[in-house]
Amino acid sequence: MLKKLQAMKAKKGFTLVELIVVIAIIAVLAAILVPTMLGYVTNSRVTSANSTAATLKDTVNTFIAEMDTKGYPTKGLDITRGGTSTPADSAKWVIKVSNNAVEVTLDDSTLSAAALNVKAAYADELEKVITNDYGFKNAIANCYIKGGKCVGVVYYAGDSFPSGTLPKGTDFDNGSFSGWDDKDGILGGEVIGTAPALTKGLASGSGSGSSSTP
Repeated sequence: MLKKLQAMKAKKGFTLVELIVVIAIIAVLAAILVPTMLGYVTNSRVTSANSTAATLKDTVNTFIAEMDTKGYPTKGLDITRGGTSTPADSAKWVIKVSNNAVEVTLDDSTLSAAALNVKAAYADELEKVITNDYGFKNAIANCYIKGGKCVGVVYYAGDSFPSGTLPKGTDFDNGSFSGWDDKDGILGGEVIGTAPALTKGLASGSGSGSSSTP
């Protein structure tokens, strides 16, 4: 019995000071690692959104190329067709998917005179492409058309874009968008996908960091 008591006394646990030191070390490591891990998650979400935007951009370009084979005119399909050298913000195609229902809006200024005559058919055909081939459930995208092809896509995984100034046609011309938060692809705390991916920078002709209005 005496030997057992001596053995129990010989066993020592952590002292209070040792526990405090261990807890402090864990707290320091957490303070370093947690923001880093959150950054990785955010970067991954932006990369995924940009990839989706790129896929949609390719889908729209394939659709435009195939319209001729279906008897719909694409010659002259260009947002600059009316003599406007800079595309207006409204000169875009809007694709919205909500509860698996696809809605496509084609701005008149993006269509040639011949294409205007079959505008409804254009929209119907593109809705079929998105419904059959694309596969997202709830999302909205602005697609900018220039020179007969889609030159830029702004994508958001939601029923409607968050409030704020979104990238526009001229931002794709410049290759940058000054309206991002501290991280590229984040606008008002929301993840926005772009294709080509736009980085934060001063818009052309701007010295204040605010985005230009096409």
